[in-house]
Amino acid sequence: MAVAKNRITIAIILFASVILLDYLGAIAWSLVILCTALAAFFEFNKLCNNMGIFLVNRIIPFFISLFILTPLIFKNGFELEKVLVVQAISLLAAYTCIFPRIILRATYTKFEDLTASLWAVFQLGLLPSFFVWVRLMDNGFGFTLISILSIALNDSASMLGGKIFGKHKLSTSISPGKTIEGSLIGLTVGSLTFVFLAKIFHLHFLNDYILVAIAIVFNILGQIGDLLVSALKRAAGVKDSGTVLMSHGGILDRIDSHIFAAWFAYFAFALSIK
Repeated sequence: MAVAKNRITIAIILFASVILLDYLGAIAWSLVILCTALAAFFEFNKLCNNMGIFLVNRIIPFFISLFILTPLIFKNGFELEKVLVVQAISLLAAYTCIFPRIILRATYTKFEDLTASLWAVFQLGLLPSFFVWVRLMDNGFGFTLISILSIALNDSASMLGGKIFGKHKLSTSISPGKTIEGSLIGLTVGSLTFVFLAKIFHLHFLNDYILVAIAIVFNILGQIGDLLVSALKRAAGVKDSGTVLMSHGGILDRIDSHIFAAWFAYFAFALSIK
């Protein structure tokens, strides 16, 4: 009971903080995304070290910062062509710098060091930056709130539904605690939340069927992001990525679902205001 109260209290504080920072505008929001991504990177790096994998620690935080702060240079974050070009150039620059720095090391470097370094830039730099692009839209506050709340309720409903109704394991090799029933409940709750908030903030798609489809895909991507980090933690032999959020685990534990679905949210919202 005490653990449950602790989780609820922390969840309320986190959600209230998210709303406040989202409301304060794009600059405040980008700074919190940057700090969160950097904290998640250090947890990711520690997990990799547990597996004998060593990243390019000095250069990856720079590119994470580059991805997340670059959108602030542009006023119209909803322009798809501009975003695609900026993200592609930034990703190419990161990969061009990281690849030779690993290959040209004097000591022997494993292939896993390279792939993990490149993945860190992608997962903790490029993907979270889409939250900043979303916030720069004309209705960025509402769009950001839709993304955060939908995934948050997806996660909570999956966990609670799994504990109450769960009978069939989703993936014992990745996350033994997750169940098919819990996943479906979370997907339903998250999707309904997305649709409900989309109506409140006046997202305009061709019809409601497309809106529902987008909501479902968005929440499926969130669950995939959660499973990817669960697989990483399982390989590293730990239950949580960190302890900074106490009963909620680490930063990476809390944002895994959000960041993996962020890019899809951006494109969905951008298309809705075309």
